[in-house]
Amino acid sequence: MARRTSRFPDFQVRNLSQNPVSDGYASPHQMLELRCGDDLDRLLMIDGALVFLLGVQLPMVVVNLPLNNQLQRLDVVSLSETPLRHAREAFEPRWNRWNVIRTACACLATVLLLLLPQRL
Repeated sequence: MARRTSRFPDFQVRNLSQNPVSDGYASPHQMLELRCGDDLDRLLMIDGALVFLLGVQLPMVVVNLPLNNQLQRLDVVSLSETPLRHAREAFEPRWNRWNVIRTACACLATVLLLLLPQRL
């Protein structure tokens, strides 16, 4: 039977050749043992994922979504100009600051994860 090759040949499954039943396919246990390249590759993958989770997703859930919900509770149609200005001054600087942080972290995570295929 012809051996199947992966689209990503540098991703390897440990001990695949020791499982005679697999015939080129990985068992669930072997799938959990996926490894990729050397330590730098692993570091790029883990750092990219952590930067994305901690620098993009966490601030969105902890900061941006509560601020958005707070803004949605305002009745902007019935508010006069002064309360609207105060609401905007209370909302906008924090929301913009965290959006800049999230954007920078998303760019960094993207660069880290894009470097990985270049190394493989």
